[in-house]
Amino acid sequence: MLELLKNMASSQVTSLLSAGKTFYRSVIYDFSIVSFIQLLQPDGSTIPIRAAEPLSLIQVPFNLDALTDEERRHLEMKRHKTKKLTLRQNSRMSKDGINPKYTVLLPTYNEKENLPVCIWLIEKYMKKAEFSYEVIIIDDNSPDGTMDVAKKLENEFGSDKIILRPRARKLGLGTAYTHGLQFARGDYIILMDADLSHHPKFIPEMIKLQQHKNYDIVTGTRYANGGGVSGWDLKRKFVSRGANFLAQFLLRPGVSDLTGSFRLYRKDVLARLIADSVSKGYVFQMEMMFRASKLNYRIGEVPISFVDRFYGESKLSGQEIVDYIKGLLYLFIFV
Repeated sequence: MLELLKNMASSQVTSLLSAGKTFYRSVIYDFSIVSFIQLLQPDGSTIPIRAAEPLSLIQVPFNLDALTDEERRHLEMKRHKTKKLTLRQNSRMSKDGINPKYTVLLPTYNEKENLPVCIWLIEKYMKKAEFSYEVIIIDDNSPDGTMDVAKKLENEFGSDKIILRPRARKLGLGTAYTHGLQFARGDYIILMDADLSHHPKFIPEMIKLQQHKNYDIVTGTRYANGGGVSGWDLKRKFVSRGANFLAQFLLRPGVSDLTGSFRLYRKDVLARLIADSVSKGYVFQMEMMFRASKLNYRIGEVPISFVDRFYGESKLSGQEIVDYIKGLLYLFIFV
């Protein structure tokens, strides 16, 4: 790990690894569905679905918790007979459900400097909280050498903790999640940015809230009491607040932060929401949360601090703002 941080100035390393500091900003991606995932059905069979396929054409994932003990035993026998990769089969939850496993999905593109620190912090806080976890890095062939860094991290922490699943090119955030889900062994999926925009110290809080309230989704929020944003200029804050206010006014989703991307999902819930969503950029995250609200999923919130990224350039553009407004109107009118 020290080798990966060797080229960083010592003052930067010290401040980045300080438990009392946070460094944040979200990454913008395009959303283009091209991948398939396998969903396990109650009878033990599997079906492939395309993430953009309408739910009217597929069977949605079932609720495992609603099964009787006899149905659950029958399902487990079916699982052991098939070697197909499925969202549920690949998880490692204990029989009593007390010790679930958590999968962190990290899409990356040009995050060579940020990725080692992000992984170090995830390991630090998950180990301290004694949660079973893995991190899946989905790199879209970054030209800056991010994939080489990810390989070193995989060797450093072990392939049971850090799993590199690269893709040939930049295909978008939604397909990155779909790609990562195929390899996830966790019962719950944590989505976060790799650019240090989301501090891993909030992950245990999200997990504990989910366990206490049995939520389907726990989302980090910048806009509830205790949350906040730092490192943005006045214009950026105004745009963010305005966009969130407009979304709240039109959609009334019941959550305070629609465009945030730091969230914890039940695996089957995330699979269904991705399958249903068609938006790009900021609107992709907003659409998933809006649909979750309409489907009556139970959603909790954890206040987070959000500070502009430490390394790299911000990716917000005028086109992203235009796309956001178009996407918001689409959700308001058609969903």
